Amino acid sequence: METQVSRADLYKYKTQRNDLKQHADKIIQGIKKIGPNHAKRAIWELFQNAVDLSPSCEIELELSDNEFVFSHNGVPFTMHTLDCLFTQVSSKTLTEKKLEREEADPIGQYGTGFMTSHSFGDIVKVSGAIQDEHEGEDSNHTALGHIKFTDLVIDRSTQDWEKMCDEISNLRKTVTELLNEQPTFNELPKTVFKFGFNNELNKKRAFDATESLKVILPYVMIFNDRLKKVTVSDNQGNTTTFIKNEVEESSEYFYTREIQINNESKRINYLKTDRLTIVLPIESNSTAEASIGNAEVLPVSLPRLFLFYPLIGTEHFGFNYIIHSKNLQPTEPRDGLHLNSENEKNKTEELANQKLMQEASDLIFSYLENNLSKIQNPHLLAEINFSVSSDDAELNKYFIEFKEKWTNKFKTLPFVETQTTRIPAQQAVFLSNAVIHEANENTLKAIYNIVGGFYENVPKSDLIPIWTKLMDDWNILDIKRIGFADIADKIQEKGTIESFNKPDLILLYHEMIRKGEGELFANKSLLPNIKGQFRKQVELSKSVDLTDALIPLADVINPKITNRQIDTDFLLEGLEFENFGRRNYMELINASLDEHIKENTRSANLPENYLACLIKYASIIPKEDSISGPVKVIKLIEEHYGLELSSIILPSITGEEKDNIDIRKGQNDLFKVFLNDISDKDAEWTKEKLVELATVLKEAFNYADVKKIFLRYDVYPNQLHELKGIPNLYRDNKIPEFVKDLYDSIVEPNNPIRTKLAHSVIENIHDEMKSIKALDLTSDIEVKFFGESGNEIHMENHPYRSDIIDIIRNFKPDQENNEI
Repeated sequence: METQVSRADLYKYKTQRNDLKQHADKIIQGIKKIGPNHAKRAIWELFQNAVDLSPSCEIELELSDNEFVFSHNGVPFTMHTLDCLFTQVSSKTLTEKKLEREEADPIGQYGTGFMTSHSFGDIVKVSGAIQDEHEGEDSNHTALGHIKFTDLVIDRSTQDWEKMCDEISNLRKTVTELLNEQPTFNELPKTVFKFGFNNELNKKRAFDATESLKVILPYVMIFNDRLKKVTVSDNQGNTTTFIKNEVEESSEYFYTREIQINNESKRINYLKTDRLTIVLPIESNSTAEASIGNAEVLPVSLPRLFLFYPLIGTEHFGFNYIIHSKNLQPTEPRDGLHLNSENEKNKTEELANQKLMQEASDLIFSYLENNLSKIQNPHLLAEINFSVSSDDAELNKYFIEFKEKWTNKFKTLPFVETQTTRIPAQQAVFLSNAVIHEANENTLKAIYNIVGGFYENVPKSDLIPIWTKLMDDWNILDIKRIGFADIADKIQEKGTIESFNKPDLILLYHEMIRKGEGELFANKSLLPNIKGQFRKQVELSKSVDLTDALIPLADVINPKITNRQIDTDFLLEGLEFENFGRRNYMELINASLDEHIKENTRSANLPENYLACLIKYASIIPKEDSISGPVKVIKLIEEHYGLELSSIILPSITGEEKDNIDIRKGQNDLFKVFLNDISDKDAEWTKEKLVELATVLKEAFNYADVKKIFLRYDVYPNQLHELKGIPNLYRDNKIPEFVKDLYDSIVEPNNPIRTKLAHSVIENIHDEMKSIKALDLTSDIEVKFFGESGNEIHMENHPYRSDIIDIIRNFKPDQENNEI
């Protein structure tokens, strides 16, 4: 006979099934949503459930290749909390949610947050005890009986809601059966969760979660007074024990708590009020005089916001501090805070969080205002990088305003260490990111050396990249930042390379070119010529086939040449220059010669050292043993000026496009100057330097082109050592001296014949020179003596009687006067 089910029983079954379906659907969907961040949160859900309401909690974690075991000595299960574990409903009801929490208030157990623990495996075996619900203030856990259970299996592997409902129902049946057992009052067993890995992802998440404890757990222990000790054993048999020192140290500057990690000690310094705890990233063992300690960078994997436990996802919140408050109102995924939104239902939590964040900010501002000067590495406390460009426009509004409060305060504090002092950011000068981005270490040092010469208030060299990044993050307008153009202006103002270290400047210029700032070289005088003077790129040329020896000559003869020759160390890849070859060199030399040397120019009219440089230029030879005729003449001229100059050897260029220097104009102009100088010499000089002069003239007359020039000048000595033009001189054809004297006395007393007669040292240098014989002179004398008729003369009264007698005596020197 079939059992008849009443409608009431059927209704009861259907409604219970519907309730279970809601739980099952929620669990199935929740597990499907588990992602990387949920997995990171999972271990802290286990911690939270262990510590909640426990007076003194100790936790153990064991990791093997097959499972992850989490156990604690915290408060055991009640019928209520165990059922919450089955259904994933928080043991804390919505009515318990407070804006102002007490330390003893529960965070909430076994709700949707605990669902994330299935990151470590779909099946968890739970062991522990069910304890009677206690009532009344005088009740305590140890006085209550409990029922022990082992390996209660919670299987979340199915995605079928009906099977999930059956799983929950079966768990409830098992608990119902357990509750029929007699309670015991023995020592409470530990609560144990065993997660079996059903895939490599479960295992990886468990290993990663355990690894994260090294960074995060010390802070969790600071924020949770009830958490005393944590022991972690890995699959290699290594054990790490975290033990909190119960003594809270207090100093003038902060509070300190110590966490012993095996044999090492980690000291955490913090500020606190009744509503807030602010962790200061300061290592307090500094040896610097009058120093509180060294600022440090918090690990990047360390969340910056805590509600007893980390709010996973706040690792990049935007500052290098940790804020904990028992009154923070987190978002449901516990990855942030309610701060600003369009949802009116969240306004209460948002305003509460905003108030806490302002209180935390004021606490940090006040601390830094009073103590920053005593902290080493202050820049590590200067991070401000709140997200102001997320997809959430309302949240952006909050962070824009929040960031403005921080930057307005921070820019007034002496964070910036220069070479000599500390100054606020608003007084400092920073390099733009474009200048230092991807620059190597040597380039950064070079840039600092250059910029440091212009500005005293730049950060120390090793801090420049850090401060550039900080200023980019702050992103405020009233901070002075300098780019390549600003640096270029300062370099241009200096004018010469003397103020700089050349290798530093080259490294800077390479960086400018690499980053597309080549236009600055075209618009500003930045590149040194060979004299070290800065010029624009277009004003400089690249020497081609010019030897170094030519440059000093050009610097004197025509400075335009050296002014436009770039220092070869600055022929940098990416900068193009016109070629400047020998022909260009010659043309500018010739232009200078045209300007300075005219037909009547003397060496005294030339600029300093011009003559010596001209001599060297005019003496250029193609090879060691190849000296041309003109150069031989020039070497004699060089001696005349008392110079001893080495020859410039400039090998000739062969090929179709010859670009050689033709020095003939220089030689000819040098001859002009020399000959003009000689033409000014007096008879005394000529007499003294007669041999030297004759040597030059004779050498010059060996070469037709040189001879042509020499013939134009009055540089030829006559027999009175006067310098005359060679057309005005005659070769002396063995004229006796007494004839010359008689001629001068009788014929032309005011125009001595020796003025017309070439000195013997030069009488043979010019083939076209006419000669004068003794007969030419005696004929003129005879006319004076005897007249044109040639009649007999009467010696007694002759006006030239004595002269005639002297003539006769020259022929008959043995006769007496009376005999003649």
